Amino acid sequence: MKRIGNVWDRIVEVADEDVRDSMRDGTYGFHKFLHITVHDRKKRSIDYACEHDAKLLKAVHKVLAPLLTKKIIPVSYSSMKGRGQLRCSQRVRRLVRKYRDGYYVVIDIRKYYPSIDHELLREELPCYIKDRRLLRFFDRLIANHDKGLPVGLAVSALLANLYMNKMLRHIQEVEGVQTVVYMDDLLFFFQTKAEAQAFIPRLTDMLQERRLVPHDGIHAIPVRSGVRYIGYVTYTSHVLLRKNIRDRMKRRHRMLEKQQVDDATYKRKMAPYFGWCIHADCLHLMKKTMGDRYKLFEENVMKYKRLQDKKAAKNWFGLPKESRESIRDLVGKELVIFESQEVEVYKERKAAVRYCYPDHGEEMHYFLTRSDVVMDRLQKDKEEWPALVSIVEKKGKNGRNYFCYE
Repeated sequence: MKRIGNVWDRIVEVADEDVRDSMRDGTYGFHKFLHITVHDRKKRSIDYACEHDAKLLKAVHKVLAPLLTKKIIPVSYSSMKGRGQLRCSQRVRRLVRKYRDGYYVVIDIRKYYPSIDHELLREELPCYIKDRRLLRFFDRLIANHDKGLPVGLAVSALLANLYMNKMLRHIQEVEGVQTVVYMDDLLFFFQTKAEAQAFIPRLTDMLQERRLVPHDGIHAIPVRSGVRYIGYVTYTSHVLLRKNIRDRMKRRHRMLEKQQVDDATYKRKMAPYFGWCIHADCLHLMKKTMGDRYKLFEENVMKYKRLQDKKAAKNWFGLPKESRESIRDLVGKELVIFESQEVEVYKERKAAVRYCYPDHGEEMHYFLTRSDVVMDRLQKDKEEWPALVSIVEKKGKNGRNYFCYE
């Protein structure tokens, strides 16, 4: 990996005039960070810098953020331009559809920023940065905080993303575990429960090497039960808001109604929750919560597609939804395949296959597959249908299992 070098002069050029000289000759220093306590579901302490230090941090972040973002694993989404919560949610939805019959593990690290080890972070930074003056800047910044990193600074978020980067890259690229990262919230997908359970102690050990401790209650959870992550509950067919966000939305509505605010104020105060809803299937929730005030957002809400319409659109061959089976459940069984067709599911190319069981009369079922092996074989064999086949699961050259038929 090419390291970042010769950037300090660029940082000095974009800095405010009153801090340039001290940055150029290396005489700058940091004051102790100030704190403010906020109450958002729970009590939090947020750090902020004085005006002089803020100018130093702003200049470094402006130049360094786009350079370091390229070094951070692409499946990490927090506090980086061009990524963010919406992109993160979109990846979760894609993986939920891919692992619809699988399991997931979600881990929340306890007090992540205060837990970041100074020495380990100092060892990590030279792997990405070779500019000595910039490394000296970070050394002074780290030393200025008694424990971990200050919460609330943009530069701290960059360093926090870097702290687990090597570990997460190993999990995603070497072990082949599909990963989603939103700062200290880690999400992993697996085909089977056994794979998920075997991964948990291994991940715990890797976190302990980084001096990090996850919250208790780590389990392998079926994807079909809904993936609870970054404010949403994501199912294979739809997305809902998590209960705590729904409850806060309802409380905000009741408070505004009690205050008898005008429509303009109501719309402004409820806009954050509308931002949550518009990226999920929450049309009914908005109507039920807001009542007539829902019409303030009606122009945007009309872009929603009703959940029942989305579900109905997932049927093929005129068969009801109950006729669909997972190809994983068909392994080792004999089927009579009658026809197949190429379909698009959430902009992903797949094949829908209609079949029946030899000993169950003519009761029809269908399954979906995105396996290139199966789709290629279906295309070659389409003139021979109906035909008796057996679904099998094999291991590929990359060690991953795939489905085919014989």
